[in-house]
Parts: sequence; structure tokens; C-alpha cells
Amino acid sequence: MSFQKEVPLYPAGGVTGQRAGLNPVAMLLPVPTAGEDGVTVGHAVWFDPDAPTTVVMTTEQVASAYPKPLGIVLRDMAGVIPCTGEATMQIDAGRPVPVAVRGDLLIAAPAAATVGKKIFANYTTGALALGDAGGSVDSSVETDWVVRSAGETGDTIHISNW
Repeated sequence: MSFQKEVPLYPAGGVTGQRAGLNPVAMLLPVPTAGEDGVTVGHAVWFDPDAPTTVVMTTEQVASAYPKPLGIVLRDMAGVIPCTGEATMQIDAGRPVPVAVRGDLLIAAPAAATVGKKIFANYTTGALALGDAGGSVDSSVETDWVVRSAGETGDTIHISNW
């Protein structure tokens, strides 16, 4: 582990997958488990068609259209001992996955974000992208999540589907 070389003046605005504000967050119940490749916090997930209580970050084509994701993986994890890495946003296979289906979340902006942009979910990786409502983004499906605060690429932004 390397030594810290910088101390920021102000605390971070938040972390990807973190709840934003005090509004309630509706969760997918019962709590599913991560598929064999695990899942990443702040990514979209779908049910694994071969294991209905498991979620994965990819989906198969259904009736010529890709289904919307179940929700976004929330940063609400329990510690696992022994820990296999210093810091990770990965939830290992078989571990419980908190999936927010409705609420206010923080994410790292995948591109320059403006208020009102829609969130798209890549159906091959689960990664989030920004686009115009009714528009299209390569290999992605439009979700009902909307950008609520502007930011540059990498900034922490607020998204919501309330």
C-alpha cells in the first residue's frame, strides 16, 4: 500500500452508489446474490435467466428489445473476511447485492452531465452512460433515472427516478 501524498481541503461530495439525501430508497426484495462474475457498485443489473435469485451486469436480447435493468447496485455492503483487496467496488459472486429500484443516488459522471439528461445502462457491462430522453446510446437501454445535478466527467453527480 502506498503512502498518502495529498490531503484534500474538503471532504469528498460522495461515492458512487451512495444514497443521496434523506429521501427513501426502494430496494429489490428479496435481496439477490451476485452472479459468478460478481457485480460492481454503481452499475445496473438484470436477473440471471438461469438463476432467478441472482443478478448480473449483462442481459440477453428478449423479443428484439433489451429490457430495462432492475436497478442500480447500491454502496451498502457488509465486510468480508478475509478481504482479498485493499479497496474495491466489486461484490463477489454469491454475496448479497443491494439493488436500488427507486431513489436518489450518487454516481461518478461517465461524461459531462447536465440536469435532465437520462441515464442509460449498457446491457453488456452494466456501466451507466448519459443521453437524451428518447435517444440512443451504443449497446445501452434507457432507464427511468435522470440527472439532477450537473458535473464534469468523473465528478460525483446526483441521479434520481422519483
